[in-house]
Amino acid sequence: MRYSVGAVAKVMGLTPGALHYYEREGLLSGGRMENGYRYYDDGDIWKLLSYEKYHSMGYPIKMVIDQFTGNATRAMIEARVRDRREEALAKSAYYKHLADSIDEHIKAHERIDELLDGYALERARALYFWHADNGWMSRNRRQQEIAAQWVGAMPTAQIAAVLDADAPDGKAVFGYSIIAGRAREIGFELPEDARLLPETSCLHTVVVCDNEFAFHPEIAFREGLAYCRERGFRVHSASVARVLLVETNKSGGPKNAYIDVWIPIA
Repeated sequence: MRYSVGAVAKVMGLTPGALHYYEREGLLSGGRMENGYRYYDDGDIWKLLSYEKYHSMGYPIKMVIDQFTGNATRAMIEARVRDRREEALAKSAYYKHLADSIDEHIKAHERIDELLDGYALERARALYFWHADNGWMSRNRRQQEIAAQWVGAMPTAQIAAVLDADAPDGKAVFGYSIIAGRAREIGFELPEDARLLPETSCLHTVVVCDNEFAFHPEIAFREGLAYCRERGFRVHSASVARVLLVETNKSGGPKNAYIDVWIPIA
């Protein structure tokens, strides 16, 4: 049987360009019909199905070409398949952790209306916090590398700000946070200067901040700290603010940021 390039490309999920690439690499022979159009026969289809089996396992095209041009022994092929299996298991674990992180994010979103302009006394989980010289970013190359690792761990890692109870100037600092247990689950390599904030009882609330939060993160804590002073609560350690979601205006700029605030009290 003869099959057109378009039909083969559709069934195989390949572009005509990919099929032509296989031809140039000697993996397909193909032919040309009387009207000048190229075609593939059953022998070509058999080859393509064999190629796509390995490609579907995650083989890069160049490895497929190497394997089907006589440059791979049976032992090499078996080793490569085992490697693909390990990669698949690693991806499976990654997506399981990603789904867990998204679940936590959804649960936090679902509590916004409950905690907005309201407070709850809750136990905050232990978390790690890290910041560069200037908060999220730094001109220092090593700190840039560390920041990139935190960004790569999102959404398990979160954008955060910390305000120390004894901060002399009342200024908060931007950085990144990750729940200690979640860091262990995903095998996140913590930098040596990451700060551990222990599990503790907190006043938990959600506040809305405008774009000023990006320049003065301490504004996220003002309402909660005022509430503590009015009721005689003692803030005994660092408070944490984590960004839940950001609404934007029509030009794409930040409008409202919903911030999850945890203030440790005694």
